[in-house]
Amino acid sequence: MAIFLKVKIRHADNIRIEGADVYQTVNITPWEAALGEKINVSTPAGTLAVTVPKNSKSGSNLRLKGKGIPAKQAGDLYLTLNIVNPDISTEAATQAYEQLKQAFADINISR
Repeated sequence: MAIFLKVKIRHADNIRIEGADVYQTVNITPWEAALGEKINVSTPAGTLAVTVPKNSKSGSNLRLKGKGIPAKQAGDLYLTLNIVNPDISTEAATQAYEQLKQAFADINISR
C-alpha cells in the first residue's frame, strides 16, 4: 500500500518557486543600495542576514546557494533588489534630499 501526498505551498506575492529554487523580490532603501548595507531578509526558511553589494542597482540579483527549498539537493534563493524611495514626510527628510541633489548635481543620468 502506498500513500501519495499532494503538497501545496502558499507563499507571499513577492516569492516565486521553480523546482527547489526560490525567487524573492526584496525592497531596500537607496542608501542600503548605494552604501552596501547588511539587511535582514524574511524568507520561507526564516530570517537571513544578507549584505547588499555597494552601488547595487534596482533589479540586481543576489544568489544564496543552498538557501532555497530543502531537498536532497537544496535549491538556491535568488533575491531581486527593488530600491524604494521613502516618503518625504518631514522637513528633515526634505532637507536630506536637497543635500543629495546638491551633492550629485554633476551626475548625468541617461534617461
